[in-house]
Amino acid sequence: MRYDAVVIGAGPAGSTAAILLGRAGLNVCLLDKDEFPRHKLCGEFLSGDGTALLEQLDLEGAVMKAGAVPIDRCLVSSVDGALFEASLPGRPLSISRSRFDETLIHEAERSGVTTHTGVEVVGIAGSLSEGFRISTRDGVLEAGVVICAFGRSSSLERRLGRTTTNAESDPLVAFKAHYEGPFDKGVVELHSFAGGYCGIQCIEDSLVNVCWIARASVLREAGGKPDGMVSAVFPANDLLAKRMSRLERVNDGFLAVSQLNFRARSSIEGDLLLAGDSAGMIAPMCGDGMSMAISGGALVARLVEAFAGGRIDADEMKSRYQSSWRRSYRTRMWLGRLLHLGYERAIVSRVGVGLCARVPALGQWLIQATRG
Repeated sequence: MRYDAVVIGAGPAGSTAAILLGRAGLNVCLLDKDEFPRHKLCGEFLSGDGTALLEQLDLEGAVMKAGAVPIDRCLVSSVDGALFEASLPGRPLSISRSRFDETLIHEAERSGVTTHTGVEVVGIAGSLSEGFRISTRDGVLEAGVVICAFGRSSSLERRLGRTTTNAESDPLVAFKAHYEGPFDKGVVELHSFAGGYCGIQCIEDSLVNVCWIARASVLREAGGKPDGMVSAVFPANDLLAKRMSRLERVNDGFLAVSQLNFRARSSIEGDLLLAGDSAGMIAPMCGDGMSMAISGGALVARLVEAFAGGRIDADEMKSRYQSSWRRSYRTRMWLGRLLHLGYERAIVSRVGVGLCARVPALGQWLIQATRG
């Protein structure tokens, strides 16, 4: 089967791109190696600019129907008790990736997109001038354009020769689980500890998402298990310990990822277009990863539509995509990386959080500067 476009990866970036291309009348196939619904490690927070984009794309109603929880403020704490509270711009939402991604896939199908889940891509060959052959474990597809939105690390990345490892001597690891218990539905909280930080907020079905990131050395010192971090590391932050003492985990275990990197990567690989975390991941404390993915999916879809319609050629599509991606995301990713490096250090987080509390305009500026 030949398609105008094949999108690899049905996360927020890939599904958004597929939806828009399907609505534009293109013959689109959306592939993902996982079966849905499935959980993904994610802060599961959608900032106000992401919600505004969902509204523009006529997707907000479906997401709200799926159980998204409105969030209107944030609370940030340092390990030694400094606190900063602020209202959040726009209309942020909180929803699990399991529910959110499944909602977008259904919207893609309603937009005329052919979807195949549980299908792993094992190779891509071809070019924009000659077309592509996408090899899966179930057969071969052909396409005029390929959008790669397979996430921050995958076997396909390695097959394409893209580096996925982190050269840091003490790399980052992250964990996520869902909990039950009392927690304010309208707030997203961020709590630091030495070597990392933890985000907490309500999601659909009265569940609470707890997601944290830390240096691998912190995990080792806690016995190499996430439960060890909860019991041995979190109590250093009194407010975090208080929050966790009231929550009970509902998952059998934790989702985990490692070798995280918050540097921008290339949004082009040969003639392949990369979107979402495949092109670059923003530091999670910014709370803008899901919104960036939706925005990036919309950006690449607009240019692919123009290319498929003959309004621009392949070189212009790639050039405009690369320059637009850099202009849209590089500055906020750079700032997010700086904030991450500071917040995971106890002294810097105490000074920084305290300064934002004394000068609220600074905190509000940082919130705005890490959004679109």
